Amino acid sequence: MLAIERGNNDGIVFFLTFVPLIAFHRNQRLQSFFMGISTSLKIFPIFGYLAFSPRVVTANFRATLLGAVYAAPFVFASFSEISKFLGSTTKGYHYAYGLQSLKYSPLLSEKQHLLYVLLGFYLILWCAAMRFAKNNSKSIISLDKKLSSLKKIDLQVLIASSSIFLLTFLIFTNWSYRLIFVFPAFLVLSKINSKIAMIASANIAIILLSPFANKHWEIQNAACYPLSIIMSIIIFRAVLAKPLQENRI
Repeated sequence: MLAIERGNNDGIVFFLTFVPLIAFHRNQRLQSFFMGISTSLKIFPIFGYLAFSPRVVTANFRATLLGAVYAAPFVFASFSEISKFLGSTTKGYHYAYGLQSLKYSPLLSEKQHLLYVLLGFYLILWCAAMRFAKNNSKSIISLDKKLSSLKKIDLQVLIASSSIFLLTFLIFTNWSYRLIFVFPAFLVLSKINSKIAMIASANIAIILLSPFANKHWEIQNAACYPLSIIMSIIIFRAVLAKPLQENRI
């Protein structure tokens, strides 16, 4: 079942999340319906709802629920294989990405106290980044102008893709194939001539190209930490830019 072929599962969920989001950008009900299906199959696509305003989410709740109900038989069928799914799951820093994977790092196996030091340092950097995101520096103003000039669908894709990456990084330990969900953000960011967007694009490029390098799992995981901080800034400013896109196509 899909629960065993997890890479295929995430590929299907990726398709159901972003293809309808783009193809039905003029029909919010259909967008919500397919978002409901993908969220039912894998809970993390729910983070993509940050791409929609609260008004849109509320107005199309029934369509989202219908999508979740439609996918329910597939979800129930996969539960019969849940023991195999859990038994074949490998946990470790080398096989995954995410903030929680840090505790599996071989460098911290006998120095668990350093784990809390590193997590505290990450938290300080993240808070500093969010404070920077609230300022009106030249870099932020430049980013705002570029975000506001994006088409509505491009902004939705950017927010959905970035939010799914960021929140799965912060909450879960993820297999590396899930990084496919950051690829749509890369395509949108590559259109933005802004220093912050360029740094994020370069960071994503390192992640996507790292499988061709030696010790690529370590490089890929490590590169997600700075990207999560940069994406926090971009998501914050992009969500603020949404009201400017409400009347755009």
